[in-house]
Amino acid sequence: KNKRTQEIYDGNIIASFAFHYIPERDSLVTASVWNQWWNLFWDPPFDRLRDYLGTELGLYFAFVTYLGKWLWIVSLVGIPVYVCFLVKLSNAVISALNLAYSIVMAIWSALFIEFWKRRNATLNLQWGTVHLDFDQSDTVRPEFFGTEMAGFHFDRGFVKLKDLADKRIAELPDPPRSEPDRLKTLRELGIPVNRHYSTTARFKTFIVSGFLTVFFASVAVAAQVVLLYYRDDIIDGLGNVPAAAIVPGIANGLIIVILDVCWGILSVWITNRENHRSEESYNNSLVYKRFAFQFFSNYTSLFYLAFFKPFLSRIENQCTIGWLESTPTCMSDMSFQLLTLLATRVTVSQALEVLIPYLTSKLGVFLTWIKVRRQIKKSGNANRSTSTSRYYQESNLAPYHSVMNDYNEIVILFGYVALFAVAFPLAPLLVLFNNVVEVRVDAFKILKIFQRVNARAADEIGAWEHALQVISYVSVVTNLGMLVYTSNSLDFLFGDLDAWQRMLAFFLMENILFGGKILVATIPDVPMPASKKLERQKFDIALAFGIDMKDHYKAKRQFEHPVVSKDEEDAAAFSFDIASDLSGEN
Repeated sequence: KNKRTQEIYDGNIIASFAFHYIPERDSLVTASVWNQWWNLFWDPPFDRLRDYLGTELGLYFAFVTYLGKWLWIVSLVGIPVYVCFLVKLSNAVISALNLAYSIVMAIWSALFIEFWKRRNATLNLQWGTVHLDFDQSDTVRPEFFGTEMAGFHFDRGFVKLKDLADKRIAELPDPPRSEPDRLKTLRELGIPVNRHYSTTARFKTFIVSGFLTVFFASVAVAAQVVLLYYRDDIIDGLGNVPAAAIVPGIANGLIIVILDVCWGILSVWITNRENHRSEESYNNSLVYKRFAFQFFSNYTSLFYLAFFKPFLSRIENQCTIGWLESTPTCMSDMSFQLLTLLATRVTVSQALEVLIPYLTSKLGVFLTWIKVRRQIKKSGNANRSTSTSRYYQESNLAPYHSVMNDYNEIVILFGYVALFAVAFPLAPLLVLFNNVVEVRVDAFKILKIFQRVNARAADEIGAWEHALQVISYVSVVTNLGMLVYTSNSLDFLFGDLDAWQRMLAFFLMENILFGGKILVATIPDVPMPASKKLERQKFDIALAFGIDMKDHYKAKRQFEHPVVSKDEEDAAAFSFDIASDLSGEN
């Protein structure tokens, strides 16, 4: 596979892809897209998807479906909370609900991540990817360049063997003079020779890419802040237009989508310049760039409404009266903004995900048809068929490059829920419906619209798990910040609080929630049944091949009656392990 990838990169092979097996593909489309479309608790056929598409995509579908199950929990909690807001219960009740829901959302994200790890471990055991080594030293990206020298790579860097190489070359009666001959001789002598990219050059590229990421993220933040700062002026300028109130939110959502698409292209260009050696390192770097940028581009408007607008002197009185009557806060503005952003992002993203590859494939088929028609006219054979083979048609389908964009969409929506659902408790329900649709839409586009993917192995969701962890920890700050500073809920529960009391309440609850997250993190990543099966596998391997035979795998002599002897040597002769025998009697 690696050699084929290198040949494609060098231009020796035009394209290389597997063809769809039509009966299995169509059966999978029926089972994964159209089956039980009315069932919100439905699971796609994970094992069949994994067999046809590979464990990387199988794991993606499992992740999205598992997130949907956890979204049900906060959706069922959020619906009655939102109903209480609508019927305008007393301020004390609404404030208490705000407090409870903030705590639930902060803990929910941490619990989801930990239990997903357990689900992931179970799937790894089921799919045989427990001991998958994703970053082997002999798997090199064809785009990687560097200076060939004696040495080898390991997971933290490069070990040079110049001293050993010089010594072995010096021992030769006729040492090579040119560098290519020298490297060839070293390989013949059994000394590893690999491409090495200097640490200094790599550090410089990382500095430049980091600067570009920060710069473009700042541009995205500035554009949204300007739009939000003049939001009310824009609404007033539209006059009596019925949809004037939602225009700024829709504009903000479209700006976010456009910026994300532009940054997606630019981030690939930047990451290519970093010259990563392994596919895992390349993907992780790209994930970190995209998430860092999109964290600010997607959430800036909500951070602004929650923590900046209420304290700006120019518009300090422009927050509307919301759930807490007679108390102007920005919670209602946040609720409306979050609803608009979710609706815009989900609608536009779903359209782009399906329409662009569909139109691209249809355009390719149309151009192929025109090409065939021209060839027929030139040949003068008017009776020749214009139809093309299925294989030629599949070559015109758009290739499915990576699952990264699909993960990216799900993680950003997860952030909307974990960070800001307190402002709009129906947000988990909206994201849940999107997840239900997302699984089917993704299955349809991957199976029908794209070329058949090259199956890739994976044992985890990679760097996206780190992104989820960041969102989980930030959710503590955002949920408590909205509770203490944005909604003024504590004032109705404990009386009017001054600045110091608010700060004390914030840090006290923050420490409690972070302590709760630490306790949640102690949950074992591997469930007990899976752990037992893994240990049984290790035992069977040790028993069959004598590999890694641990002491507790070995049989110990058992006696029907205890052996009593005053002679220590006699006791040792009759006992395999005195210490374990004694401990077993307790």
